[in-house]
Amino acid sequence: MSDKTKVHCVRCRNFFSERIKNLRSGREANCPSCGRLIIYEEGSADPGIARAMTEARRMRHAILARPPQPPSER
Repeated sequence: MSDKTKVHCVRCRNFFSERIKNLRSGREANCPSCGRLIIYEEGSADPGIARAMTEARRMRHAILARPPQPPSER
């Protein structure tokens, strides 16, 4: 399972990858294509941000629900 999800920029209409640990309410990022400031909020009216936040939340829950792996021996 990847630890990244796609975020859609409404200004330039491009997608870029963002780590799910960075997709928390109140965090900010710049679009790498156009430089637009994107603020991640749970109840965002922007559908691209809302989708990315929902996807990140689902991925975090899936990672936490996975059984722990035993430590590997060297």
